[in-house]
Amino acid sequence: MARFETETFRILCIGPMHSGKTCFIDSMSSALLRKITHKVEGYGAYGGRNDCPNTEMFQMYKVGDKRSNVYFGDMPGFEKVDGITKEDILSIVEGNIPKKFSSQDATPEVQLGKGDKIHCVCVVFDCKSVDAGLPTEVKTTINTVLKVLSKKHIPYIVILTKGDELSENIQFDKLLVYESKHVKRCVRALYTEFNCRQNVIFPVINYIKESNVDDACDILLLDALREILILGRKDLEEEKASNYESDQ
Repeated sequence: MARFETETFRILCIGPMHSGKTCFIDSMSSALLRKITHKVEGYGAYGGRNDCPNTEMFQMYKVGDKRSNVYFGDMPGFEKVDGITKEDILSIVEGNIPKKFSSQDATPEVQLGKGDKIHCVCVVFDCKSVDAGLPTEVKTTINTVLKVLSKKHIPYIVILTKGDELSENIQFDKLLVYESKHVKRCVRALYTEFNCRQNVIFPVINYIKESNVDDACDILLLDALREILILGRKDLEEEKASNYESDQ
């Protein structure tokens, strides 16, 4: 697992409800540790569960082993009443947690302090919702957020989950997710709607009810993580250079 010297590398997962954000974080950790794990009690792939409850608060979770300093932020989906808004996302990106997401019951593994900016954003969609057509409100919110991220030079990638629910072939060979006409249709819909590069859209298969990790799932998940770390390292280097110039 890559480390980033003394820095804590922070990744934020955003997206519609039921898109698989929490399961994606759990699955990423499972792929790195080579065993099924769960970062949030009752969430993700654990003991054969296949019901990921809705995230109610913002929290940060470490992925990888104890040496890792890479953390993923999990937060409520867009459609939830009194849930996430574009203003909330942009505040969190700058290291400011809206009060409505604080909770005495929250037990994040690392606190996001004021000024602790996010280094990369994962926008998570599920194939079934994309195929059916995303709500206008969701598309408007995401387009606004992506434009602001671009202005702030904060990198992002798009994670596309649940491709196996559109194709039985993928259930038998998960690497076929790249060849599926259904998934390709979803990829085209996303880069057309959000004007993002096709090479930042990563189809993955989350661990939902599995008891053991799977090589094909891990390949997809770690391919996405590799791109996240590449983009994040570039962002950290640019941040260091900017801070150095400011101190001169």
